[in-house]
Amino acid sequence: MLGADSPYVIKLLALKAKENEQGQLVGATFFWSTAGSIVGSIASGFWLIPYYGLRETVVGTAIFLVIFGICTGLLIRKTAKKDNQNDSRNNLNLQLPILIAILLLVILSGFIYKATTSAALVYETDGYYSNIKIFDGEYDSKPARFMKRDINSSSAVFLADEGLVYPYSQFTYLYPALMPEAKTFLVLGGGAYTIPREVHKLNPDMQIDVVEIEPLLYDLAIEYFDLPMTDKIINHPMDVRAYLARTEEKYDVVFVDAFSTGLFVPSHLVTQEFFALLKSRLSDEAIVIVNFIGSKEPKTGRSLTGSVNKTITSVFPNYLMFASRPNLPNVPQNLMYIIKNSDSPLSISDLPELSIRVNGQDILLSNLILDPSQLSNSYDEVLTDNNNPVEVLVLKERFKY
Repeated sequence: MLGADSPYVIKLLALKAKENEQGQLVGATFFWSTAGSIVGSIASGFWLIPYYGLRETVVGTAIFLVIFGICTGLLIRKTAKKDNQNDSRNNLNLQLPILIAILLLVILSGFIYKATTSAALVYETDGYYSNIKIFDGEYDSKPARFMKRDINSSSAVFLADEGLVYPYSQFTYLYPALMPEAKTFLVLGGGAYTIPREVHKLNPDMQIDVVEIEPLLYDLAIEYFDLPMTDKIINHPMDVRAYLARTEEKYDVVFVDAFSTGLFVPSHLVTQEFFALLKSRLSDEAIVIVNFIGSKEPKTGRSLTGSVNKTITSVFPNYLMFASRPNLPNVPQNLMYIIKNSDSPLSISDLPELSIRVNGQDILLSNLILDPSQLSNSYDEVLTDNNNPVEVLVLKERFKY
């Protein structure tokens, strides 16, 4: 919208410029326009948003533009009236437009503080990769603390310290039975670090590595979610795929929870090459638990859930799959893969009689099991680094475009 001003500015300046100065005038106008775009981009990305926040930057810019527009308009009007060629339109009454502009300023200013009015809000900030909100509420009629990233309810803990809250996180309790001799545990995607906290509680001697690209979350987990400061939990603030490419560790258990903030799926983490890299970092008989937010509803054409399902199973053929809301096929939900890095088939009888708390009810794992063949169709293809239309598939499946 601001770029649309350039032809109008050139027209105004050309009214008093000499004919042989027209080209220089146009070049100078676009030079300053481009210079402003460069400064604005760098200032927003490296200064304003990281230090002041996304909402404050956007609303602050809007307030500046309104004030700048009023002041510049009044200055031009005053200057024009002194000119012998004054346009009669400069005599228009500006009281109503200025009143509207002031009202707009008040409304815009309110947006900066709207989130802080909630009594339940504990903390909010804009991270490098998502908006982060921490707030208190209730879950299953118990007081709990939640972390929300963008539109995704990322993590939660009961304030009375009664274990894991969300159904997907409770699949963590499977690993002791499946890998009783496990010594190393890798969490890909930390969130509020509720899973490493619970694993440490179950086995204080377990070495736990957590890879989380959002650098703010580790300190927030310590301050607001009671993550213990111990040398048994090592945080790696970096990209998941970069960490797997660099480490030489072989892990006994891996929990993968790095696929969504509700608005975004990291495309480089859902390819065949990524899962092959993950497989190379597993010990023999290792267990992998994958949490992917997908849809069970019937699909036409290529889909996000179907393509991811084909991709995972192309690398890990030995697995079981579960749905967090089996009776609600049309609702996006946590689809859980329990994978064994072994040639011996994994069956439901290998799993403990674990109950998962779903919407206030304890449901046995056997009642949550899912037939993965219903998730994919002939249009779905394995996602690769070379062929990876994840952004389009996200829009189609989650936002119905």
